[in-house]
Amino acid sequence: MKKDYLIIDIETYADLGKVDMLPEPSISKVLKDEAKIAIAKEEARQAQIEKMALSPYEGRIACIGYCQDGISQVDVSSEKDMLEMFFERISDKHLITFNGISFDIPFIYKRAMLLGIKPSVPFSFLTKKYDNQFHYDLMMLECNQNRQEAKSLNYLARLALGESKVEFDFREIPELLKTEKGITKLIDYCSKDVELTYKLFKLFEGVII
Repeated sequence: MKKDYLIIDIETYADLGKVDMLPEPSISKVLKDEAKIAIAKEEARQAQIEKMALSPYEGRIACIGYCQDGISQVDVSSEKDMLEMFFERISDKHLITFNGISFDIPFIYKRAMLLGIKPSVPFSFLTKKYDNQFHYDLMMLECNQNRQEAKSLNYLARLALGESKVEFDFREIPELLKTEKGITKLIDYCSKDVELTYKLFKLFEGVII
């Protein structure tokens, strides 16, 4: 029976309401000048804020992109609504991601946990690194599960497809979400990512999948 594949990708951003909860940033003890210390602390704090987007406890999901049979769609509704729809959509699908085992799926499930949403598919079904019939992580398949050899989506797309990701700075997401123009920019970026993932999947299908 033919499998029903669904490509997914998420974009995340820092929950700036939690900045005050971050630990005091550490800086070099060699610094003695107060002005230099202040600059170093500010730079360290900015680095902490940028990393917040990578944590489901300090970050949030801005959108979830889907692509099925070459047709893309991006959900930019409330995070709770996005996650509830996500679990409805994946209940009978085989997922395709790029770095989904390490990032997208754990982030989604932990955000669901924090928001009180019950998943339709057990976490373990989608996070097995080997012999996972429910989830194909193209990044890990391409590097044969060796993360040190893993290539970026943009790099593989350029080499194998002659295409590139949309230029984008994820640090802009909190501001982009405030306007229709900004949301459109976010949708364009996420749409391109799932489309490239779909094209790579079609290239890999029957060869390494």
